[in-house]
Amino acid sequence: MARRRGKRTQKNLRYGRAGQRKGAQRRFRRPRRVVRWVVRRLLPAIVLLWGLSLLFPGQAEWVSGGLREYLAEPVCEYVLEPYVVRPFEQHVLAPLETHVFEPLDRHVLAPVKTHVLEPLKVHVLEPLNRHVVQPFAAHVLRPAGVFLKSRIWEPVYSHTLGPLFAGARELLEAKVFTPLGLRAPWAQKKGAAHRTADGTVPQLPDGAAPGSDDFEIHFLDVGQGLAVLVKSDGHALLYDGGDRDTSSFVVAYLKQHEVTHLDYLISSHYDSDHLSGLIGVLHTTEVDMVIGADYVHESKTYTSFMNAVGAVGLTVSHPASGSEYLLGKSYFTVYSPDETAEEPNNNSVVIRIANGKNSFLLTGDAELEEEEALCSSGLDLYSDVLCAGHHGSSNATGSLLLASVQPHWAIISVGADNDYGHPHEETLERLADAGVSVLRTDNSGTIIGRSDGETVTWRTER
Repeated sequence: MARRRGKRTQKNLRYGRAGQRKGAQRRFRRPRRVVRWVVRRLLPAIVLLWGLSLLFPGQAEWVSGGLREYLAEPVCEYVLEPYVVRPFEQHVLAPLETHVFEPLDRHVLAPVKTHVLEPLKVHVLEPLNRHVVQPFAAHVLRPAGVFLKSRIWEPVYSHTLGPLFAGARELLEAKVFTPLGLRAPWAQKKGAAHRTADGTVPQLPDGAAPGSDDFEIHFLDVGQGLAVLVKSDGHALLYDGGDRDTSSFVVAYLKQHEVTHLDYLISSHYDSDHLSGLIGVLHTTEVDMVIGADYVHESKTYTSFMNAVGAVGLTVSHPASGSEYLLGKSYFTVYSPDETAEEPNNNSVVIRIANGKNSFLLTGDAELEEEEALCSSGLDLYSDVLCAGHHGSSNATGSLLLASVQPHWAIISVGADNDYGHPHEETLERLADAGVSVLRTDNSGTIIGRSDGETVTWRTER
């Protein structure tokens, strides 16, 4: 032991603190050398190759093709695949799956899901949502919001903040923006409106939609489908057109209500029970603008619709979410998904129509996935009337949407004794728990709402 300590002592004396510092410096030099090598050699080589590929694209493609064919593909096929990938799958992944993941799922995860998570959902979360969260939103939050908005915010804004902001904007515009030849940001237009006779598309400026006392929304009785006609001060919008069997009914209904011109024709998505009737309308009614979902549907109905749109000299527009469009003295806001979903229903174009203090939300066949994205979009969803998504299916009109919209009424467009069992009992329970009054086309026929900008009244007709 004494000899070993002595050697250590001699070694420490030999190198001392200076030796330790040199060792540390050597360790820190290694990363610096790597960085220096990358900057001095690798990066210039990459830049050089990139420049050559731009100058000689044909030769670069030939070289890359040769490397891929004679080097990369043979290495992958004859080296990596038999000697790396397959042994890894056979001797690592397969034993892990057999001896770890499957037993873990069978003996741990599945029992936890069966005996803990599902009872927690059924006996705690769902009753809490049904008996606490939704009633609280319907009977406390919504009335409180209406009270604060009508009794506090609106008077304060209209008598104090509104004139103050308007005066400040006018002063800045007169003293700053106009002398400099600039347009004030608040004077910029927000969204497109209906086309005028000269083909231009006027836009919706601030305060241009005060609301109309001649506003009607018609939920047509098209069986297992959807068709909604909106009329405001002589202007009209049609949202979906029902299935092929009811196409003639939709055309006749428009004629009966003296609608010979549509400012907007909107296809929420391209399932036949929403789209087919629009084809007949395009053949018989003048249309200014067509709005549709931004995806391609592999069906004859979709092809016929696109051909019909092209035949009248129009194209299908895909507005960005938040775009606003004027309809008489009313307006509507569009929501469209940012990405194309695998399920066509979740590509539905959603619109919120506002007439004065009344508003109506139409969601097409949007299911829970799109509803979640809609509620996260930041758009104003608060509406008096909600057209229940997907004909009252249980995979739509979720609790999150109901809490965000807080509707007084829900309209369900559904066929009597349909094969899908719509509307599902789960949806009706959610609506009842939220205190929402339900109107159904299978029970009442066509449902017509009339708004004067303050209140909504209903009537039905068969």
